[in-house]
Amino acid sequence: FFARGGAVGILREPTATTMTTIPIPPNASKTSTDVRFGTYNIQSGRNGRLETCLRAMGQMGLDWGILTETKLTGGIYTRFSSDYHVFATDATSASQGGVALFYRETPFFSIESVRRHGPNCLSFQLVTGEKRHHVAGIYLPPSDTDHNALEHLIQVVDTWPIGCTPLVLGDLNADLRTPRTEWAA
Repeated sequence: FFARGGAVGILREPTATTMTTIPIPPNASKTSTDVRFGTYNIQSGRNGRLETCLRAMGQMGLDWGILTETKLTGGIYTRFSSDYHVFATDATSASQGGVALFYRETPFFSIESVRRHGPNCLSFQLVTGEKRHHVAGIYLPPSDTDHNALEHLIQVVDTWPIGCTPLVLGDLNADLRTPRTEWAA
């Protein structure tokens, strides 16, 4: 399932985020206070692929995550499947972009203040115990030469309070070793 790549993490209270590799025990959070999350580029959430992806996320025991390149338009997408709620942006077109948040309800965390910021960025707050984590999910397409998606991310991060626990997840098509433009450098 992770042929094109993805990442999985565990958020434990009161320590910081730790990254781990697959496999993660199925439905691990149902018997644990760990909050498991991930990000995955699904290439398209159309024609049943969103639902298939959510089933796979459930089998991996993830509690929430960010899906990129969903290509969902017009607000037409499944809002609940495989025990997950879904919140998606409207992609630029049926052939490019879009991100989605998926999450399941557990007593160990809650999702609050979910917002869309353009076609390739969303934000929300993840509340775990007494901690409030500010999260952004983003897809920076290689074709984003006018930096719209990056500008949306910067606007989101600028609203976060100083000293917060930030998380930025998604598909960030950036070559830090060889920037393509002077602006990227």
